[in-house]
Amino acid sequence: MEDFWNERYAQAGYAYGTNPNHYFKEKLDAIAPEGNLLLPAVGEGRNAVYASTRGWEVTAFDYSLVGQRKALELAREHGVSFSYQVESAHNIALAPEQFDCLALIYAHFEKETRAMVHSRLLEALKLGGNVIFEAYARDQIHYQQKYSSGGPKQTKLLFSVEDIHQEFAGIQIDELKKTEIIAQEGKYHRGPSCVIQFTGTKL
Repeated sequence: MEDFWNERYAQAGYAYGTNPNHYFKEKLDAIAPEGNLLLPAVGEGRNAVYASTRGWEVTAFDYSLVGQRKALELAREHGVSFSYQVESAHNIALAPEQFDCLALIYAHFEKETRAMVHSRLLEALKLGGNVIFEAYARDQIHYQQKYSSGGPKQTKLLFSVEDIHQEFAGIQIDELKKTEIIAQEGKYHRGPSCVIQFTGTKL
């Protein structure tokens, strides 16, 4: 997968654009005051850059060196900086209760270890901290066939509402829905799409 993402991010321009994800922006802007934000699977950095411009202290990671380079270039263009580690979700060093917010935006980890990864990330979230989540739903497979609108091709990498209940136990659900959106994020997230949107609070 590392080679796949390095090749994708090596293409001209930004694969998913330079504007933040709409759901992420909307929910992040509703949180006050700003604090420490953890952004796994950050890619080329559009969400990290936006959060940094809003005053958040961002810790981001992904396993693409090309993604890191482009993310830091984008940060310099916007006059901000943030921590971007090239590391996997399995190996990233995280202190307990370190972050005020965890944002998982199209972070499609392997199904076999996903629950464990989510548990690790949630341990790093402070009590009272916020979770912002958007990812492709299982029905996205049908949207891919009809609209070519992006996302993993394997159903096991996609999400259901039930997955959220199971993998985020201990999180108070503030919003959880499967919904259709019209994606406009660069070259690879475009058109009608089926997603899971979720926000919650760590109790």
